[in-house]
Amino acid sequence: MASFVRAAKFAGGGNKVRIGAVAVGWVLAAGDTAAVLAHHGWWGAGVAVRALLTAFSGTERTREWFERPRLSASAHL
Repeated sequence: MASFVRAAKFAGGGNKVRIGAVAVGWVLAAGDTAAVLAHHGWWGAGVAVRALLTAFSGTERTREWFERPRLSASAHL
């Protein structure tokens, strides 16, 4: 559920959205890691992909993208 809430806020951007996405990503990666240990090694691919996406969310370029000025609602018409 937290992933859907974060995804819905991506269009508006902002540093809080980015930090929240990183936090949710690491929590989910930790859960996937527990699944690898408890179930099957194929879950490891999910852990790797989720960890990479979460790590990329913390980079300087991603931070700049989230902090860029947004268009106003009237500009979309």
